[in-house]
Amino acid sequence: MDATKRDWLKERHRFTEWMGTPDASSNRPLRKVALDAADLPGWSLDRVKRDSLTGGVERNSSFWRREGGGVAVRIDLYECASSAAAREYLIDALGEFESGGMARRTDGLFGEVSFGDDRVALFIRANVVAAVRNIERAVVPVSPVAQAVDAAIVRQQLRGAE
Repeated sequence: MDATKRDWLKERHRFTEWMGTPDASSNRPLRKVALDAADLPGWSLDRVKRDSLTGGVERNSSFWRREGGGVAVRIDLYECASSAAAREYLIDALGEFESGGMARRTDGLFGEVSFGDDRVALFIRANVVAAVRNIERAVVPVSPVAQAVDAAIVRQQLRGAE
């Protein structure tokens, strides 16, 4: 992404308001973050792909179908080197999903910082940027799935702190 677009996204999404010190629970970076069926009750895992991106970011992409229906979501977990790096990476993710509906969420339902609409949720937890998106024609609100993903990441944080 070029610097002009990055600066525009930072200004549009008020980056200076949320770039600061993350939650105390974010101090220890998470590694090999993954989801399993227990993390998303009522959903079936279709497939998973793990790959390395530029800048040392590791991506875990998983595709899920709601049990008993054709609804599907894609969940991408981007592991960054630190919480600060995750906040910067969120700007890149916002650039990919840029639309009028991608506003900052202030409801506190998931993540330390979150953005989204009914079809897409982007959030940060520790050094992980999560993107949850509806990949079907029918609009299915992704907030409940994002909450479950966030809870799974928190559980992995707690296990790592033991």
